[in-house]
Amino acid sequence: PYTEASDIFSYLDPTVPNPAAGGRLGALRFGGDAAPDAISCNCDTPINTFYGALGPRVGFAYAFDDKTTFRGAYGIMYARRGAVGGREGARNGTGLVGINASAALNPLNGFDPVFYWQSGIPAYAKGPIYDETYQSGFATGRGAGGAVTYGDPNSKPPQYQNWNLSVQRALTPSMVLTAAYVGSKGSRLAGAPRGIWSNQIDPKYLVLGNLLNATANAANVAAAAAIVPGIALPYANFSGTIAQMLRPFPQYNSVADVYGNDGQSNYHALQTSLQHRLWHGLTFNVNYTYSKALGTINGARTAYRQERTLSTTDQPHVFNAFYSYDLPFGKGRMLDSGNGVVNAIIGGWTLSGMTRFATGTPLSVTATCTLPFAVTTCYARINPNFTGEVRINGDYGSGNVLGIAANQTKYIDPAAFLQPTAFTYGDAAPTAPYGLRNPPLINQDLSISRKFAITERWAIEAGVDGFNIFNAPRFGGINTNISNAATFGTVSSQANFPRVFQGKLRVIF
Repeated sequence: PYTEASDIFSYLDPTVPNPAAGGRLGALRFGGDAAPDAISCNCDTPINTFYGALGPRVGFAYAFDDKTTFRGAYGIMYARRGAVGGREGARNGTGLVGINASAALNPLNGFDPVFYWQSGIPAYAKGPIYDETYQSGFATGRGAGGAVTYGDPNSKPPQYQNWNLSVQRALTPSMVLTAAYVGSKGSRLAGAPRGIWSNQIDPKYLVLGNLLNATANAANVAAAAAIVPGIALPYANFSGTIAQMLRPFPQYNSVADVYGNDGQSNYHALQTSLQHRLWHGLTFNVNYTYSKALGTINGARTAYRQERTLSTTDQPHVFNAFYSYDLPFGKGRMLDSGNGVVNAIIGGWTLSGMTRFATGTPLSVTATCTLPFAVTTCYARINPNFTGEVRINGDYGSGNVLGIAANQTKYIDPAAFLQPTAFTYGDAAPTAPYGLRNPPLINQDLSISRKFAITERWAIEAGVDGFNIFNAPRFGGINTNISNAATFGTVSSQANFPRVFQGKLRVIF
């Protein structure tokens, strides 16, 4: 794991009592030796070194005959993230709570100065603040708590297992067909905060309803305990709401779990390609992939469970064709007119292009969360009485999306979804409810060019390139938040470029 060169970091230690919270577990610890021994970890990182990141790879190739070859491979690889590398705060250790100074210099309005030079900078607590109770709150006289960061000492690097099995067959001396099964499984990937390390309350307490917003006085605590037995104040001098009281660490407003690597991914695909090497001026590569990508979204509704669903990058069908053909007209080619003037006009041209199609990625229909505690995302509720097509008014933008119809014509029927019931996360799938996806990619590019030889060393190539020549629009910016009733289901932008032609002139030497 990364270490902090000067031991300048702090973190939440969930194993030590917090004096400001009546001895409830969870207090700050500081790196290095600068802080008092009682609150210092005497370490340059709280993350244990993991020695099990072994990455074996094995592969084979077998020529069945002079035209057929089988290949296969398997390997384990590791990525870097969080405490074991990457860019998500690891370079600052687990956190800088109490280390950085935080001067609250806020003007009362947008016109008054923050402070006056003649009066000096207002007093503020300068870091480092070596106090294990720093940011602890929700106790009599301490106000609202702050944010701390948890560093899981058993963090391990993200792991990928990749495998493939393919067969390749030569159809002609210049054409090869390949079919392959390709799979990948990712473990310990980046994910949302986990369980208690998110400082969210357990979903079992949602049955308390409006009591969650109530002050945690004796009467309200008793009422809550009558619904969920065992509920009690977390410590004697607690001051806050019932919802705050039920957090795993009620002394803090939030806990960041930046090293919580527990996401998973799964990918399976049939990948085919037909490749034609240059022959009589023709070359091409056509490939098609049929795949499915799944993943777990930890914290999609609650940090206490993972949900296996379609990945946000899932594209079942992807087709690409790349081709180039030297047109058979002119001197030295198949159709040589023998006329110098005619050959000069029609000879030497090359036509090339690229055809692409890809299924759109899944959409997520969300809702604005109104729960009285931190939640990653809330989702819409499926309307059990809805019938008919969820997609209406054409294929996501058959109207004038960039004109008066922008943000007006609905392409997803709002009647298919409902706002989540109070104190719930919603029941729509995190991705692709009703099979909803973004519009597919359909694109055709063509280029025609010709090379004019000037001398043996010098030549000029001229031509025209056309991009999206059929001017097929691909619309995006689909509003999928059911709480935005006026614009839900509408398209607000175009996700690709309109048809463009460009001339080109290149000197070759």
